[in-house]
Amino acid sequence: MVADAYGNAIPNAKTKDLEVSTAYEDIGIDHPADIQAMVRAAAASRTPRIFWTERRNAKGERFLIRSGIVFSEGHLAPYYVAIGLPLTQSNQILRQFTLIYVAVFPAALILGSLLGWFMAGRALTPVLAVAQAAQRISGSNLSLRHPHPAGRR
Repeated sequence: MVADAYGNAIPNAKTKDLEVSTAYEDIGIDHPADIQAMVRAAAASRTPRIFWTERRNAKGERFLIRSGIVFSEGHLAPYYVAIGLPLTQSNQILRQFTLIYVAVFPAALILGSLLGWFMAGRALTPVLAVAQAAQRISGSNLSLRHPHPAGRR
């Protein structure tokens, strides 16, 4: 949508039709009073002002609207410009990622825990063997020795 500083949609120079897309009409054209307020806020600001809004069309689909002020050549007249982006695809990607994350994360946590438990048991086997040999050693049996693993001396 392109409008002048008073909130009036700009007509096409050749066809005299308003320069508003049918999709933008479906989500609702901005009210002239709202456009005037945004033009005043942007003109009073030293830095460019960008306005973000979210709207829904008649089907309930969400759209993100970015609007702001563009000045004509020579910085004379401000014009209001609004561009919409459908959020349907972004929502689908987010929903798919959430489902994958919810399914994969618990499975990875359980698999990692089981693998860690197994590897810790294998790593502690020699320590357990030494502890058992130490318990068998008594005052009368000081010659008991711990056997070396096969192939190591």
